[in-house]
Amino acid sequence: MLDKLQHIEDNYNELKEKLMDPNIAADNKEMIRVSKEISRLEDVYQLIQTYKKYQTQLTEAKEIINDTKDEDMITMAKEERYEAEEKIKDLEEKLKIALLPTDPNDDKNIFLEIRPAA
Repeated sequence: MLDKLQHIEDNYNELKEKLMDPNIAADNKEMIRVSKEISRLEDVYQLIQTYKKYQTQLTEAKEIINDTKDEDMITMAKEERYEAEEKIKDLEEKLKIALLPTDPNDDKNIFLEIRPAA
């Protein structure tokens, strides 16, 4: 899963750089395509960044627990570790849902006609 997350993050960053390219401003269709792709990846990217933040927090808390002799620091680190583990579990579920394939018809327009019953 981490490889897929890294791929999505790299793709998002490449698209952001591409959007800043002055040549893309000349091609309206390409600019719209890149903007839509960025918009589609935005939520997943934000989840990935939050996930990484809590992974770092968890690692730091574990290091403090293992390296520190101060009881207050250890207590705070244990609370931080517990909070990070809970957030990571929640984020993993959200990421699994966010990574599900989308329906290709999601971007298409429809006409809905409602008629009274006969």
